[in-house]
Amino acid sequence: MRDSLIVRPLYGLLYLLRLLFLSGRVGAWLHNAFYYAVGLTVVHRLQYESKTFAIIGDSLVGKNSMFFRWQKRIYTSTPRTWQHSLECVFLRKVLLGGIRRRQLARQGHVVPAVVMISVNTPASGCNLACAHCYADSHLAAVLPKDVLEKILAEEEQLGIYIVLLSGGEPFLYKGIWDAFRAHPHTRFFVATNGTQITEDAVRQLCELGNVLPMFSLEGFRAETDGIRGDGVFDQVVRAMSLCKEYRLPYAMTATVTRQNFDVVTGSRFLHMLDGLRCCIVNYSSYVAVGTNPHPEWEITTVQSEDLDSIGETIRRTYVMMPMIGRNGTGR
Repeated sequence: MRDSLIVRPLYGLLYLLRLLFLSGRVGAWLHNAFYYAVGLTVVHRLQYESKTFAIIGDSLVGKNSMFFRWQKRIYTSTPRTWQHSLECVFLRKVLLGGIRRRQLARQGHVVPAVVMISVNTPASGCNLACAHCYADSHLAAVLPKDVLEKILAEEEQLGIYIVLLSGGEPFLYKGIWDAFRAHPHTRFFVATNGTQITEDAVRQLCELGNVLPMFSLEGFRAETDGIRGDGVFDQVVRAMSLCKEYRLPYAMTATVTRQNFDVVTGSRFLHMLDGLRCCIVNYSSYVAVGTNPHPEWEITTVQSEDLDSIGETIRRTYVMMPMIGRNGTGR
């Protein structure tokens, strides 16, 4: 109740700021000035948010016009999605969650802004057998539904409103849709192979507004099907096309290896993603784990260092936000 009394009036303000943003460049500048001010006063000491607000700071002084276009892509997405971004991602995660986590930090507790939960792992939890799957490095297991519910409830109490779900394939987890509906204030980033994302699933995700699929690709058809199986690339592109049609934001995750590095960081691949209305490009470097590890696939030190400049190029060239995860590799 107390949160609602705080969130509802502020949501009204953010709704007006959204209209201001969509009114033109000056409106977008004033909108970002407000967001940046909140970032400085509320969460400037929280490392996770600092890079995001640095990007907003660049946009305020005109260094990154693509950031404005990216914000517009989010603000013109399906209504429940941009509404959830205003109320839950900004107000709850950044404002209320940031304040709560800072309170706990003063008491000596380290509370992250984002947590990752593996709900199911192969072989029972996935319909594919990808050659580089990290989940293949341990025994198959399914997280009990009541345990998942307990974790999600506790996270919100700690000020955590961003959850990354992985597997296996999370959309094969029997309690996944119940979890989405039971926690409308949490934003779920779901690492998915894309094979379960039908048109009906996209419609449901649009109605929920709190789920962002993260589709896995290894490059184009040859690279993706070579790792994930015949026909998977076409299924993922079909799912992405449905998200574009319904204006549902989504991310693309590529497991970067020495073999596909040039492909997944190349302009042809990035142009394809941008044209499909992708919102986030996530690079996760390969780690040689599992029952069939390939140390020779791990990216080199030079490639690892290049990811930073590639991320900056994406940020300034495409209407997508980059995320870089090296996973300790680079030799």
